[in-house]
Amino acid sequence: MMYFETNPPSNQFLCRAYFCQAQLNSPHTVTTVEDMDKAVMYYLKAIEISKDYPRYHFLVFNASLLYFQTVRAFLRPGQRQHLVCSLSQVVSALEAVQEPDYAWRAELMLHLVECLVDSGKHKEAAAFSKVTSEFIEAHKPEMYPRIFSIQVLHDLLDSSQTVGKLSRKLLVIYKIQKLKHIAEVSEVSNETAELKEILLLLSQSSQAESPASHSSSPDSDDSSHILLSDR
Repeated sequence: MMYFETNPPSNQFLCRAYFCQAQLNSPHTVTTVEDMDKAVMYYLKAIEISKDYPRYHFLVFNASLLYFQTVRAFLRPGQRQHLVCSLSQVVSALEAVQEPDYAWRAELMLHLVECLVDSGKHKEAAAFSKVTSEFIEAHKPEMYPRIFSIQVLHDLLDSSQTVGKLSRKLLVIYKIQKLKHIAEVSEVSNETAELKEILLLLSQSSQAESPASHSSSPDSDDSSHILLSDR
């Protein structure tokens, strides 16, 4: 604490001091929202300094990792709502410095969508889920099923308009998440029929993805397919 009392300059050493101060309160000692907020405050201070100087942008990424370790215990239903403000700032900072680790940014964005849902901000969650979906489609398309799953489960998009265009994999996700949503809101539905349809889709998907067997004739001449080396 004596270091902070000397009014140190805003540089990477101050950022690292904030990291150290934050970790005195995390992750093992953070058991309450108050403890978490106290630790997070120091990470956000470090981020505010780092994002304004290109040579310190790497510290924004480091801070986001340490932040995530600290708040991880709160990434569960009923607790996520406490992370909306801080996680929004972390996600925005990574965007501001154009962090090239798109997978990490997408991961945090997915968590932020669920935090918004947990806080009851359905409209904001729907809007940000669209932003997240577009980001993932552009940079990490292999993660798209995850955001689609969240959108369907929490009714964040009008999937009825696009359900006919979905791949089998996404259609299975759609059906499963719809069943979960139905169970959560206790709606009456023919769940047996839905489950049968899901099993049929899974069966069709596995058949479509299995490699077709190609038999070759012993008399066929494959020499024309041999690539000759220039050496």
